[in-house]
Amino acid sequence: VSQRVSNFIAKKIKGIIKEKLVLPNWQHIKLGQQDIEGKLRVTLLNATNLMASDSNGKSDPYATLSLDDIEYKSKVIPKTLNPVWNETMLFEVSRLRDARLYIRVFDHDLFSSDDFLGKTQVRVASLAENQVHALTYRLRGNEETPVVSGTVTLEFLYGHEEGSGSSG
Repeated sequence: VSQRVSNFIAKKIKGIIKEKLVLPNWQHIKLGQQDIEGKLRVTLLNATNLMASDSNGKSDPYATLSLDDIEYKSKVIPKTLNPVWNETMLFEVSRLRDARLYIRVFDHDLFSSDDFLGKTQVRVASLAENQVHALTYRLRGNEETPVVSGTVTLEFLYGHEEGSGSSG
């Protein structure tokens, strides 16, 4: 078996394993003890104009959002290129200066590994504190899928731990 085929198979297996290990959006595991600088509330609102990944000309999209050692997985929205999720997640931010929220969108497949539809990232420090931000990001490709289409829209609220849950 060629090295290229071996690498391809290894990537697919790792992708399937990682997909199965993503926790549902209502759970998270904190690894290690870190000082928490603040909390970030993220609402995954929707995506538009995603790539069609299934033979029916649609996709079954879901998104993963991760920051540090916490990862959430949204619900799958079947047969659409314009999913609406409206799911809210809460992240603890330990190093604001370096904190990045990674968003990846996939097409859910039953009998094969899920297809990558795009990714983006957000620097948490770029969000003004105690203000709600609704922002739309263009999805980017990766090495295996360099050309993608679509956008994802999220709503953010970042605040220090003591005041992040209150409005004002």
